[in-house]
Amino acid sequence: MKTYTVVPFDPGISERESNKKGAEAISSRLQALINAHVKQGWQYEGYESIATTVNPGCLGMLTMQGPRTVYYGVAVFYRET
Repeated sequence: MKTYTVVPFDPGISERESNKKGAEAISSRLQALINAHVKQGWQYEGYESIATTVNPGCLGMLTMQGPRTVYYGVAVFYRET
């Protein structure tokens, strides 16, 4: 049987990093996340992007804003139990 853990992952690159160094920055951060969990006994399963609908709050309703889709990245890890 497997036990899973899902960890939020936001690479959070800056505008300056968004050129070709952006890919290096993102991969380095993801690698650090994976290595940290592997040291705790987890195995990396993969990366997923999850979409959700966010409804506007009170001020958004006043300005006639509609719902918007927001994407969140998560890294999935598992271990045998």
